[in-house]
Amino acid sequence: MEKIIVRVPNWIGDAIMCAPAIKELKERLPDSSLTVLGREWVLSVFEANNSVDELMPIRDKKHFTLLIQEGLKLKNYSFDMAFAFTNSISSVIPFFFANIPIRVGYATDLRGFMLTNSYNVPKNKKKVHEVNYYLNLLAKYFNDPGITSENKSLILSPSEKGKEEANKLLANLSVTEKKFVIIINPFASYGRAKKWSGERFAELSKKLIETIPDSVLLIAGAKKDIVEGNHVAGMIGEKAYNIAGQTTLSGLIAVIHRSDLFITNDSGPMHIGAALNRPMIAIFGSTNPITTGPLSKNATVIREQVSCSPCLLRECPGDFMCMELITVEKVFEACLKRLNPL
Repeated sequence: MEKIIVRVPNWIGDAIMCAPAIKELKERLPDSSLTVLGREWVLSVFEANNSVDELMPIRDKKHFTLLIQEGLKLKNYSFDMAFAFTNSISSVIPFFFANIPIRVGYATDLRGFMLTNSYNVPKNKKKVHEVNYYLNLLAKYFNDPGITSENKSLILSPSEKGKEEANKLLANLSVTEKKFVIIINPFASYGRAKKWSGERFAELSKKLIETIPDSVLLIAGAKKDIVEGNHVAGMIGEKAYNIAGQTTLSGLIAVIHRSDLFITNDSGPMHIGAALNRPMIAIFGSTNPITTGPLSKNATVIREQVSCSPCLLRECPGDFMCMELITVEKVFEACLKRLNPL
């Protein structure tokens, strides 16, 4: 039995987007044992993934000596193949010093000499969805150009421990099965240029609560979003609960799985919602929905076409019209249409 190790990206959204490639790899080598190596905060994405046999956390080590030590530890596992769905040289140094016979990855960050199978970044990378970036690595290795994102979907399921955590949180908030759960994510890690304003999220939330009977609104985010989440909740009123920072990633996945409607900026949680196939509205400003949009037929992307978008900047140097032109009414109508597609 071949032993395969896969290094996944550090960001939640990127980790989710490489899941179809992991599934493809397991299907190509069904008798293999597949281990996912990654930072602890992203491994929850693979807890309930049937293609994965083992999760292996790696510490945030960038010092060369520590990376060599990590490689020597990996050597004890006798892996046969390693796939790097990452771009940094630091992520393949452990594979190199573990002397894994087959090491597959893109020739980025001057790391090509550490790989046995090194491939150039595809020329169309900025014109197709990011999922193809990971699948293309397998297309090159297996010499099969038919491996693309066509007819492939994101893969994510809540784990048992995540569901237990979510059930406890929702019970404490008196959110029963009969409640219509609306979740908003007015945050984004990359920068303010990706964020529709909290004031507009709040106004939209009030309209939805007034329109949808027996609804409750949750504000999802990380610990760093608690203060901003409290501010947004205060603008909405008593039916809004700020759960930012109150869940692990496992719990957040399970909470979003419970949602009946999810409205979000372009972010990691957006890809969680897409992978869970929740009814979703994704708001885009500075980023490109063609490459990083929600890969889900149950998602609606809201974006205003302006001359400078997508700029991919963290901060808007101009008038921020890509977001300013997105009105509450437009997003509200998109929500209603998503819930009632006919």
